[in-house]
Amino acid sequence: MNETDKKSARSALPVYAAACTWLVYMAVRRVYRATDFLLVLAACVVTFVAAQMLVGALSEREAASRESKPLCRPAVAAAVCALLVLATGALRWFTRPAPLPPVHAREWVCDTQDLLADETKTQLAIFNAGWDERHDAVCAVASVASDAGWESGWSADRFASTIGARWGLGPNDLLLLFVAADGMPHCHLAYGDNLAEELTEEETARIENAVETGFAEARADGAVRELLAACTAIYPRLTFDLSQFYLLYAFNFYTDSGWTDHAAVRSWWLLGSIAATFVLWAAADLVRYRRYRRRLAAGEETEYYHPVFWGRS
Repeated sequence: MNETDKKSARSALPVYAAACTWLVYMAVRRVYRATDFLLVLAACVVTFVAAQMLVGALSEREAASRESKPLCRPAVAAAVCALLVLATGALRWFTRPAPLPPVHAREWVCDTQDLLADETKTQLAIFNAGWDERHDAVCAVASVASDAGWESGWSADRFASTIGARWGLGPNDLLLLFVAADGMPHCHLAYGDNLAEELTEEETARIENAVETGFAEARADGAVRELLAACTAIYPRLTFDLSQFYLLYAFNFYTDSGWTDHAAVRSWWLLGSIAATFVLWAAADLVRYRRYRRRLAAGEETEYYHPVFWGRS
Protein backbone atom coordinates (compact mmCIF):
# COMPACT_ATOMS: atom_id res chain seq x y z
CA MET A 1 0.00 0.00 0.00
CA ASN A 2 1.48 3.32 -1.04
CA GLU A 3 1.48 6.52 1.03
CA THR A 4 -1.75 7.77 -0.54
CA ASP A 5 -3.53 4.54 0.32
CA LYS A 6 -2.31 4.72 3.91
CA LYS A 7 -3.76 8.19 4.28
CA SER A 8 -7.09 7.14 2.76
CA ALA A 9 -7.28 4.18 5.16
CA ARG A 10 -7.97 6.47 8.12
CA SER A 11 -11.53 6.82 9.39
CA ALA A 12 -13.42 10.11 9.24
CA LEU A 13 -15.13 9.42 12.57
CA PRO A 14 -12.45 11.15 14.73
CA VAL A 15 -12.93 14.32 12.68
CA TYR A 16 -16.67 14.28 13.32
CA ALA A 17 -16.10 13.50 17.02
CA ALA A 18 -13.88 16.57 17.37
CA ALA A 19 -16.42 18.71 15.50
CA CYS A 20 -19.19 17.46 17.80
CA THR A 21 -17.18 18.55 20.84
CA TRP A 22 -16.86 22.05 19.38
CA LEU A 23 -20.54 22.26 18.40
CA VAL A 24 -21.79 20.95 21.77
CA TYR A 25 -19.74 23.53 23.64
CA MET A 26 -20.83 26.36 21.35
CA ALA A 27 -24.47 25.32 21.78
CA VAL A 28 -24.48 25.24 25.59
CA ARG A 29 -21.98 27.95 26.53
CA ARG A 30 -21.13 31.47 25.47
CA VAL A 31 -17.47 31.83 24.59
CA TYR A 32 -16.18 35.26 25.54
CA ARG A 33 -12.43 35.67 24.96
CA ALA A 34 -9.98 34.54 22.29
CA THR A 35 -8.18 32.38 24.87
CA ASP A 36 -11.48 30.61 25.57
CA PHE A 37 -11.75 29.62 21.91
CA LEU A 38 -8.24 28.18 22.14
CA LEU A 39 -9.22 26.09 25.18
CA VAL A 40 -12.25 24.68 23.38
CA LEU A 41 -10.07 23.98 20.35
CA ALA A 42 -7.61 22.12 22.62
CA ALA A 43 -10.49 19.97 23.90
CA CYS A 44 -11.39 19.16 20.29
CA VAL A 45 -7.81 18.05 19.62
CA VAL A 46 -7.94 15.77 22.67
CA THR A 47 -11.20 14.29 21.41
CA PHE A 48 -9.74 13.75 17.95
CA VAL A 49 -6.62 11.98 19.26
CA ALA A 50 -8.65 9.75 21.62
CA ALA A 51 -11.09 8.85 18.85
CA GLN A 52 -8.24 8.14 16.45
CA MET A 53 -6.73 5.71 18.94
CA LEU A 54 -10.09 3.98 19.47
CA VAL A 55 -10.98 3.63 15.80
CA GLY A 56 -7.55 2.87 14.40
CA ALA A 57 -6.91 2.34 10.69
CA LEU A 58 -9.53 0.94 8.34
CA SER A 59 -9.00 -2.30 6.53
CA GLU A 60 -8.35 -2.16 2.78
CA ARG A 61 -11.81 -3.56 2.14
CA GLU A 62 -13.64 -0.96 4.22
CA ALA A 63 -11.47 1.86 2.92
CA ALA A 64 -12.38 0.85 -0.63
CA SER A 65 -16.11 0.66 0.23
CA ARG A 66 -16.04 4.18 1.67
CA GLU A 67 -14.38 5.76 -1.35
CA SER A 68 -17.84 6.05 -2.93
CA LYS A 69 -19.13 8.00 0.11
CA PRO A 70 -17.61 11.51 0.06
CA LEU A 71 -18.52 12.34 3.67
CA CYS A 72 -16.68 9.22 4.83
CA ARG A 73 -13.39 10.46 3.39
CA PRO A 74 -11.20 12.15 6.06
CA ALA A 75 -10.27 15.05 3.76
CA VAL A 76 -13.91 15.85 2.92
CA ALA A 77 -14.95 15.42 6.56
CA ALA A 78 -12.18 17.79 7.66
CA ALA A 79 -13.29 20.41 5.13
CA VAL A 80 -16.95 20.18 6.18
CA CYS A 81 -16.09 20.34 9.89
CA ALA A 82 -13.70 23.25 9.33
CA LEU A 83 -16.53 25.22 7.72
CA LEU A 84 -18.83 24.38 10.65
CA VAL A 85 -16.19 25.43 13.18
CA LEU A 86 -15.49 28.70 11.36
CA ALA A 87 -19.18 29.52 10.97
CA THR A 88 -20.17 28.78 14.58
CA GLY A 89 -16.99 30.37 15.95
CA ALA A 90 -17.61 33.57 13.98
CA LEU A 91 -21.25 33.63 15.11
CA ARG A 92 -20.22 33.31 18.77
CA TRP A 93 -17.46 35.90 18.42
CA PHE A 94 -19.56 38.58 16.75
CA THR A 95 -22.51 38.04 19.12
CA ARG A 96 -20.40 37.99 22.27
CA PRO A 97 -21.50 40.31 25.12
CA ALA A 98 -20.12 43.80 25.68
CA PRO A 99 -16.51 43.85 26.96
CA LEU A 100 -15.69 44.07 30.65
CA PRO A 101 -14.05 47.22 32.03
CA PRO A 102 -10.25 47.06 32.58
CA VAL A 103 -10.35 46.71 36.37
CA HIS A 104 -7.32 46.37 38.66
CA ALA A 105 -7.20 45.16 42.27
CA ARG A 106 -6.84 47.90 44.91
CA GLU A 107 -7.98 50.53 42.38
CA TRP A 108 -11.66 50.69 43.27
CA VAL A 109 -12.79 53.16 40.60
CA CYS A 110 -12.86 52.26 36.90
CA ASP A 111 -14.68 55.16 35.26
CA THR A 112 -14.21 54.37 31.58
CA GLN A 113 -17.07 56.73 30.62
CA ASP A 114 -15.91 59.73 32.70
CA LEU A 115 -19.18 59.88 34.62
CA LEU A 116 -17.66 60.77 38.01
CA ALA A 117 -16.25 64.10 39.10
CA ASP A 118 -12.77 64.15 40.67
CA GLU A 119 -14.33 65.28 43.95
CA THR A 120 -16.56 62.20 44.00
CA LYS A 121 -13.61 59.89 43.33
CA THR A 122 -11.65 61.49 46.16
CA GLN A 123 -14.59 61.14 48.53
CA LEU A 124 -15.01 57.49 47.58
CA ALA A 125 -11.30 56.80 48.19
CA ILE A 126 -11.54 58.35 51.68
CA PHE A 127 -14.60 56.29 52.59
CA ASN A 128 -13.06 53.09 51.21
CA ALA A 129 -9.90 53.58 53.26
CA GLY A 130 -11.94 53.88 56.46
CA TRP A 131 -14.28 50.99 55.63
CA ASP A 132 -11.38 48.74 54.63
CA GLU A 133 -9.67 49.36 57.96
CA ARG A 134 -12.76 49.00 60.17
CA HIS A 135 -14.91 46.49 58.29
CA ASP A 136 -12.65 44.83 55.68
CA ALA A 137 -15.09 46.18 53.09
CA VAL A 138 -14.89 48.48 50.07
CA CYS A 139 -17.26 49.94 47.51
CA ALA A 140 -16.02 49.53 43.94
CA VAL A 141 -17.48 51.75 41.22
CA ALA A 142 -17.29 51.05 37.50
CA SER A 143 -18.82 52.60 34.40
CA VAL A 144 -19.21 50.90 31.02
CA ALA A 145 -20.51 52.02 27.66
CA SER A 146 -22.93 49.12 27.27
CA ASP A 147 -24.12 45.88 28.80
CA ALA A 148 -25.41 44.53 25.49
CA GLY A 149 -25.63 40.76 25.48
CA TRP A 150 -25.60 40.57 29.27
CA GLU A 151 -28.98 42.05 30.13
CA SER A 152 -30.76 39.52 27.91
CA GLY A 153 -28.50 36.47 27.99
CA TRP A 154 -26.72 36.62 31.32
CA SER A 155 -28.51 39.42 33.24
CA ALA A 156 -27.10 42.48 34.98
CA ASP A 157 -26.40 40.41 38.11
CA ARG A 158 -24.07 38.13 36.19
CA PHE A 159 -22.41 41.06 34.48
CA ALA A 160 -21.72 42.73 37.84
CA SER A 161 -20.68 39.40 39.39
CA THR A 162 -18.18 38.78 36.60
CA ILE A 163 -16.70 42.26 37.00
CA GLY A 164 -16.45 41.72 40.76
CA ALA A 165 -14.68 38.40 40.28
CA ARG A 166 -12.16 39.92 37.85
CA TRP A 167 -11.69 42.82 40.29
CA GLY A 168 -10.95 40.52 43.21
CA LEU A 169 -13.81 41.75 45.40
CA GLY A 170 -14.52 39.91 48.65
CA PRO A 171 -17.64 38.81 50.58
CA ASN A 172 -17.98 42.16 52.40
CA ASP A 173 -17.68 44.35 49.31
CA LEU A 174 -20.10 46.34 47.17
CA LEU A 175 -20.06 47.07 43.45
CA LEU A 176 -21.91 50.01 41.93
CA LEU A 177 -22.07 49.66 38.16
CA PHE A 178 -23.08 52.47 35.80
CA VAL A 179 -24.13 51.68 32.22
CA ALA A 180 -24.03 54.72 29.95
CA ALA A 181 -26.27 53.18 27.30
CA ASP A 182 -27.51 55.69 24.71
CA GLY A 183 -30.95 56.91 25.64
CA MET A 184 -31.28 54.65 28.69
CA PRO A 185 -28.45 55.11 31.24
CA HIS A 186 -28.91 53.05 34.37
CA CYS A 187 -27.03 51.72 37.38
CA HIS A 188 -26.87 48.37 39.17
CA LEU A 189 -25.79 47.51 42.72
CA ALA A 190 -24.28 44.13 43.62
CA TYR A 191 -23.27 42.72 47.01
CA GLY A 192 -20.75 40.23 48.33
CA ASP A 193 -22.25 37.14 49.97
CA ASN A 194 -21.48 38.07 53.57
CA LEU A 195 -22.72 41.64 53.21
CA ALA A 196 -25.93 40.49 51.52
CA GLU A 197 -26.55 38.04 54.38
CA GLU A 198 -26.03 40.62 57.14
CA LEU A 199 -28.19 43.32 55.58
CA THR A 200 -31.90 43.14 56.40
CA GLU A 201 -34.49 43.56 53.66
CA GLU A 202 -35.27 47.02 55.02
CA GLU A 203 -31.59 48.05 54.93
CA THR A 204 -31.14 46.67 51.43
CA ALA A 205 -34.18 48.60 50.24
CA ARG A 206 -32.87 51.73 51.98
CA ILE A 207 -29.50 51.48 50.21
CA GLU A 208 -31.01 50.81 46.80
CA ASN A 209 -33.59 53.58 47.15
CA ALA A 210 -30.79 55.98 48.08
CA VAL A 211 -28.84 55.00 44.96
CA GLU A 212 -31.89 55.36 42.71
CA THR A 213 -32.79 58.73 44.20
CA GLY A 214 -29.23 60.03 43.87
CA PHE A 215 -28.95 58.78 40.29
CA ALA A 216 -32.25 60.41 39.34
CA GLU A 217 -31.15 63.74 40.83
CA ALA A 218 -27.48 63.97 39.86
CA ARG A 219 -26.62 60.86 37.84
CA ALA A 220 -23.45 59.00 38.82
CA ASP A 221 -22.13 61.56 41.32
CA GLY A 222 -25.45 61.70 43.11
CA ALA A 223 -25.76 57.91 43.24
CA VAL A 224 -22.28 57.53 44.78
CA ARG A 225 -22.89 60.27 47.37
CA GLU A 226 -26.22 58.80 48.47
CA LEU A 227 -24.76 55.29 48.58
CA LEU A 228 -21.90 56.42 50.82
CA ALA A 229 -24.32 58.23 53.12
CA ALA A 230 -26.65 55.22 53.41
CA CYS A 231 -23.80 52.76 54.05
CA THR A 232 -22.21 55.06 56.63
CA ALA A 233 -25.47 55.03 58.58
CA ILE A 234 -25.96 51.25 58.30
CA TYR A 235 -22.44 49.79 58.58
CA PRO A 236 -21.91 50.47 62.34
CA ARG A 237 -24.69 47.97 63.13
CA LEU A 238 -23.21 45.19 61.00
CA THR A 239 -20.74 42.71 62.49
CA PHE A 240 -19.05 41.79 59.20
CA ASP A 241 -18.41 38.39 60.77
CA LEU A 242 -16.61 36.18 58.23
CA SER A 243 -16.23 33.15 60.50
CA GLN A 244 -19.17 31.29 58.92
CA PHE A 245 -17.99 32.16 55.42
CA TYR A 246 -14.48 30.86 56.05
CA LEU A 247 -15.85 27.80 57.87
CA LEU A 248 -17.81 26.87 54.75
CA TYR A 249 -14.73 27.56 52.66
CA ALA A 250 -12.55 25.36 54.90
CA PHE A 251 -14.95 22.44 54.59
CA ASN A 252 -15.04 22.82 50.80
CA PHE A 253 -18.70 23.79 50.54
CA TYR A 254 -19.60 25.79 47.47
CA THR A 255 -18.92 29.48 47.95
CA ASP A 256 -17.85 32.19 45.56
CA SER A 257 -17.94 35.30 47.83
CA GLY A 258 -20.85 36.57 45.75
CA TRP A 259 -18.61 37.15 42.73
CA THR A 260 -18.35 34.60 39.92
CA ASP A 261 -16.61 34.89 36.57
CA HIS A 262 -19.51 33.80 34.38
CA ALA A 263 -17.54 34.54 31.20
CA ALA A 264 -14.74 32.09 31.94
CA VAL A 265 -14.58 28.70 30.23
CA ARG A 266 -15.47 25.99 32.74
CA SER A 267 -13.36 22.85 32.63
CA TRP A 268 -16.34 20.72 33.60
CA TRP A 269 -18.22 22.05 30.56
CA LEU A 270 -15.31 21.01 28.38
CA LEU A 271 -15.18 17.55 29.95
CA GLY A 272 -18.96 17.29 29.66
CA SER A 273 -18.78 18.21 25.98
CA ILE A 274 -16.20 15.50 25.35
CA ALA A 275 -18.24 12.96 27.31
CA ALA A 276 -21.44 13.91 25.46
CA THR A 277 -19.65 13.52 22.13
CA PHE A 278 -18.50 10.00 23.00
CA VAL A 279 -21.93 9.02 24.36
CA LEU A 280 -23.66 10.15 21.17
CA TRP A 281 -21.01 8.48 19.09
CA ALA A 282 -21.33 5.21 21.03
CA ALA A 283 -25.12 5.32 20.71
CA ALA A 284 -24.91 5.80 16.95
CA ASP A 285 -22.39 2.98 16.70
CA LEU A 286 -24.68 0.68 18.72
CA VAL A 287 -27.50 1.32 16.25
CA ARG A 288 -25.12 0.53 13.38
CA TYR A 289 -23.97 -2.69 15.09
CA ARG A 290 -27.51 -3.93 15.80
CA ARG A 291 -28.53 -3.26 12.21
CA TYR A 292 -25.51 -5.28 11.05
CA ARG A 293 -26.43 -8.17 13.38
CA ARG A 294 -30.03 -8.22 12.14
CA ARG A 295 -28.91 -8.36 8.52
CA LEU A 296 -26.41 -11.07 9.36
CA ALA A 297 -29.07 -13.13 11.17
CA ALA A 298 -31.44 -12.76 8.23
CA GLY A 299 -28.78 -14.03 5.86
CA GLU A 300 -28.63 -10.77 3.92
CA GLU A 301 -25.46 -9.68 2.21
CA THR A 302 -23.89 -6.86 4.12
CA GLU A 303 -20.77 -4.77 3.73
CA TYR A 304 -17.73 -5.36 5.89
CA TYR A 305 -18.38 -4.26 9.49
CA HIS A 306 -15.58 -2.38 11.21
CA PRO A 307 -16.16 -2.27 15.00
CA VAL A 308 -15.67 1.04 16.75
CA PHE A 309 -17.25 0.69 20.21
CA TRP A 310 -19.47 -2.34 19.72
CA GLY A 311 -18.76 -5.74 18.24
CA ARG A 312 -15.10 -5.93 19.20
CA SER A 313 -15.42 -9.19 21.11
